[in-house]
Amino acid sequence: MSQPNTLRTVIVAAVEPSAASDQVIHTASSLAGIVPGAELHLVYVVDPGPPPHAMALSITDLVSDGRVYLDRAVERALAVTAAKVVGHLGIGAPAERILQIATDIDADLVVVGTHEKKGLGRMLGSVSNKVLLNARCPVLVARVKETEPAGPEIEPPCPDCVNVQFATRGEKLWCERHATRHVHGRVHYALAKGYGAGAMFLRPSA
Repeated sequence: MSQPNTLRTVIVAAVEPSAASDQVIHTASSLAGIVPGAELHLVYVVDPGPPPHAMALSITDLVSDGRVYLDRAVERALAVTAAKVVGHLGIGAPAERILQIATDIDADLVVVGTHEKKGLGRMLGSVSNKVLLNARCPVLVARVKETEPAGPEIEPPCPDCVNVQFATRGEKLWCERHATRHVHGRVHYALAKGYGAGAMFLRPSA
């Protein structure tokens, strides 16, 4: 008789109605689909704000809207992964509730989103930054891939090299133009161009 699979990997994804959260759902769902025994827990927190809660919408309306959004987020995740997906609706300070839920279900990974491109604190947003600093497990920052370089010192990737990598599933890394300046092997040494060499490959000694 085969032994039951007892492996459990808990992935928590902090979601909210925003474009940044779209990438969080996609990234977390994709991971859950390839990690054995993965469970995906989507957490959305309704923040009523500090007392006396002077808001146009009542807390009842906010909770109702939160349920609708969370249900849709779970459906989107299930369209990507066959893993177990659970939605959690919390009320309170978002970072605290996300961290508490992640602790309560013994999370192995928390996925958060980004809002800005520059500066770690501004990029993450206050909630994601607090989660990153205080989580008891690894935190993954999910962001959309950019075609532009991250800074003036970072060159954009060669489109031909990227196409080769995709077509060969990583078996080949360089296009014909760039392959001639690389020694093929399994140890990768990247040297700054100022030192007279670009990225190169050296075959490890036996």
